[in-house]
Formats: sequence, C-alpha cells, structure tokens
Amino acid sequence: TEIYTLSLHDALPILQKAGYLVLQAKDGVEGLQKLQQTDVAAILCDLEMPGMNGFEFLKVRQQTPELVSIPTIMLTSRTGVKHQQLAQELGATSYLTKPYLAPQLLATLAKVLLQDSKLEPLEMLKSIHG
Repeated sequence: TEIYTLSLHDALPILQKAGYLVLQAKDGVEGLQKLQQTDVAAILCDLEMPGMNGFEFLKVRQQTPELVSIPTIMLTSRTGVKHQQLAQELGATSYLTKPYLAPQLLATLAKVLLQDSKLEPLEMLKSIHG
C-alpha cells in the first residue's frame, strides 16, 4: 500500500519499518503534482510547510475530484482546538499532534485505511503487510 507524506521526515522510517511504501514531497505544491501522477491509499500532511501550508493543501484537495476521497491525516505541533476544527472542516480524516508515538501513528493510519476500505479487517492487514 502506498502512503503519501508531505514534509513528515520523522514519520518516514516508522512507516517504512511497518512495511508501507512511502512517497514524499517537500511541500504541498510538489505533493499535489505527485498525487496527480500516483494512486495512493492515504496522505499524511503537516500543517507547517513552505509555500503551501496544510490548510491550503486541504482546500485544494477538497476541490480536486481525484484527491477528495483519499484519507488524509494531519500531523502537526499545533494543539489548539481551532486548528483541529479547521482541519476537520477542510476534510482531514484524522489529526495527530506532535510528539506522537509510532504505535499511535500506525494505529491511526490503519484505522483510516480500514474505514476507507471495502475489505474485511483481516484482508486489510494482509494487503498492508504483504
């Protein structure tokens, strides 16, 4: 299963060790360009990115038919309720605040993939982990 990360350097080794194929972008603009060329199972996005922040990315994602249905997890140091509410209003599937633990990240990712899937839980685990 391919997972797309936007500016989430710390998440990369966690996801790779768990068996995910991870594609990366340095910012939201590059991420949108790459997402137009690749099918992915989920998007992990930081709120603080150069050029296009996470909220701006979510706005564009909402208006892009090919992307709007891809589960998107926001990872951020912003713990305020207003940031979380805005992310949810803009279509974020889940919201994790830094620092997060590897099991928390992996459990959140598995949950959003399972919610988005038509597969039974056991089949989903097989498709994620080989």
